[in-house]
Amino acid sequence: MTDHVRSERLRMLQIDEAMSDTLRRVWKAVEPKLPEILDGFYAHMATDPELARMVGAQSQRLKQSQHSHWRRLFDGRFDEEYFASITRIGQIHNKIGLEPRRYMAGYAFILRHLVEIAVRDAGWSRAKSIAGVQAIVTAVVLDMDLAISTYLVAESTDRQQARLGLLSGAVDSFRGHATTIADAMLGTSDTTRQTASVIADM
Repeated sequence: MTDHVRSERLRMLQIDEAMSDTLRRVWKAVEPKLPEILDGFYAHMATDPELARMVGAQSQRLKQSQHSHWRRLFDGRFDEEYFASITRIGQIHNKIGLEPRRYMAGYAFILRHLVEIAVRDAGWSRAKSIAGVQAIVTAVVLDMDLAISTYLVAESTDRQQARLGLLSGAVDSFRGHATTIADAMLGTSDTTRQTASVIADM
């Protein structure tokens, strides 16, 4: 993704330095509670047989990866490292078959907890509470947008490659059949010529 495209993405969502500062402030309240949130998240995932199958015995490693990603998101830099990270996530989701609807459901689970933390962290300050919630929701929307967009592009590419593979196989099969038919026709032609020659010599 080019610098221009990244900047345009941030501009459309109105992500500026003030919002990044808010994310970094809220992260101080989020980080201590994130392990508990992720524990609840993966416990929730385990209730879905398909998601439980995908997670398998990797929950601890996935929690560490999630923690790193959320820290990067709340760092508020939205630099090349962040965009590369979320692109990898989208590609992995496509590879393991994690559908966007399940991904969004998981994010909704975490988002509810993040918003609650932001509101509590703001205390009695209404402006601080609103700024915190707006920053979190906007950052999460960006994160989902990028991951799902990457997923859809990767899925489309896989489908095109699969179609090309089927087409190539069909062409090879046709070529094989055509060669067999041609050989049979040539054999028949030779037999016909031989028969005509025998008759002529009689």
